[in-house]
Amino acid sequence: MKRILGFVLISVLFLIGCSSVPVKKSQPAFMVGDTVSITGGEYARAQGTIVRVSLDTNSYSVRLANQENPVMILSHLLRRPVAAAPTPAVTPPVPAPVPVPVPVPPPSPVPVVSPPPVVSPPPVVSPPPVVSAPPVASPPPTVNIRPTPSPPQPDGWRLAVLPVIGLDEYTAETIAWHLANEDAIHTNFYVVPVTPVIRKNILTEQSYVSLFDAGEGVHADYIMASFAKTIGYEKIFFTVVLDAHTKQQLAGDYRKYSDVQELPSFFSQMTRKITAVVTRRAYNAPKLSVELMAVPPKGVSKNDAIILTQLLAIQIANTTVYNVFPRTENIDAAVIDFEKRRVDIKNVNVTNRDLTPADFVLSSKIAVYNSRNEILAEIIGIENDVLKKGGSINFDTIENTPDVLNALVSQLTGANR
Repeated sequence: MKRILGFVLISVLFLIGCSSVPVKKSQPAFMVGDTVSITGGEYARAQGTIVRVSLDTNSYSVRLANQENPVMILSHLLRRPVAAAPTPAVTPPVPAPVPVPVPVPPPSPVPVVSPPPVVSPPPVVSPPPVVSAPPVASPPPTVNIRPTPSPPQPDGWRLAVLPVIGLDEYTAETIAWHLANEDAIHTNFYVVPVTPVIRKNILTEQSYVSLFDAGEGVHADYIMASFAKTIGYEKIFFTVVLDAHTKQQLAGDYRKYSDVQELPSFFSQMTRKITAVVTRRAYNAPKLSVELMAVPPKGVSKNDAIILTQLLAIQIANTTVYNVFPRTENIDAAVIDFEKRRVDIKNVNVTNRDLTPADFVLSSKIAVYNSRNEILAEIIGIENDVLKKGGSINFDTIENTPDVLNALVSQLTGANR
């Protein structure tokens, strides 16, 4: 019985001994407290201290020098700062052989510290920013697409669209609303709102002075002013864009109409035409002052002459051959300083701030005969009082004069309309 018990005891001890034999786990390359450097990944070239070894020995918890919380780093990204760092190939053998001497041979590759050239990337990183900077400097010239002589704001042209002069207040503002919401207007301008007081002043005074005052009141660069008038027995709608700073008429367009509700159907084509002229305006073109058209004592009313003068100014401005400054009873402007030989200054009610030195003046008149009617016009140099160009057209009735003004403008400017 004792012999049997002894045999069992020996067997149990043998089994316990066998179970305690290590299962040949791979030996970790680093221990807690080791200082290591990281050769790749998110924390490349950083250093830290091992604070925990993972159970599978493929990763370590490393407390980096510049971070409070440790981070997990794969073993193949870790190197000893001096000796073991350069030999990534040695890491595989380390786990397999148990003998400690195996890590010792690697020191010989230490001369193969060629890895430091891997630090060459920093130079590669710095050049790109330097190369990309010069191209960025080239765009500034593109900013000069906007013409410099004009006062428009750098972030865009501010346009005040005013109520239509010649209509009742409610309809005048409704038609202006349609104009302001055309795509061509929004593409080329920033539309600024007009206060009720300004709108009321415009509809009451119906003068160019009130238009420019409105532009100053809302800090606009340009003003879009529209008129619903009659010439003879024909209704005509015309709109102009004025420079609020120089008092110049930049562009415009007009249409005959039967009923006011037709007007919005014209606006898409009209605004495209107007904005095209404004955006290609010639800032260095000679300045032309447009005088009020003279009419005979009978047959043509002064109102017709005022409308025809405005339409003629629109057509000439659209050619961009001249910078046009319309002259009316309220703004007799543009050239008083240069016309002392031609005009009695004491009879002109104008202030110095309204004066713009001009190069030429356009004079025109309507002549009515028994068998024909005609419009005569001529451009005269102000400084030397010499005729530059003249032209004339025939018309049947005053109502059809807007249709034939193109021919007169072509004669005066040489531009094909």
